[in-house]
Amino acid sequence: MASSIRCKPDVARTSPRVAADDTGFTLVEVVVSIVIFGLTATALLGAILTMLTSSSSHREQSNANSVLASAAESIADPSRNAYQPLCPAPSPAYLPALGVTTPSAAWTIDAAIIAWDGGAACIPSVALHTITVTVTAPSGTIYRLEVVKRP
Repeated sequence: MASSIRCKPDVARTSPRVAADDTGFTLVEVVVSIVIFGLTATALLGAILTMLTSSSSHREQSNANSVLASAAESIADPSRNAYQPLCPAPSPAYLPALGVTTPSAAWTIDAAIIAWDGGAACIPSVALHTITVTVTAPSGTIYRLEVVKRP
């Protein structure tokens, strides 16, 4: 009689089959997700850089407008800057007392006066002053404002 011997497989040596859903991510999926993350991060960093640059520019413009408005108010105030006729010849000694503080020492402010009398003859009671106030920001940007002062 021929006997056949059957061996049972050793349970400890074999592992059960893993379902296809539990295998994890493939290399392609990981690479695609890293590329998408990188593109998103680059776009966000670019937006933040643009925002910071724009904010700095707007801050400078706001400071310049504030200085120019203060200078214009100072020039227009008769108690600070009384009208002085510039006829018959402009006096280089007369410049308005601006009394304006700038945001920092890097800012500069200057004023220039042009006399205009509306005609050929210089009539002190009619002559207008055109005062140009110039503010230079630390970045080198120049801002100007013209103020017309009348007697």
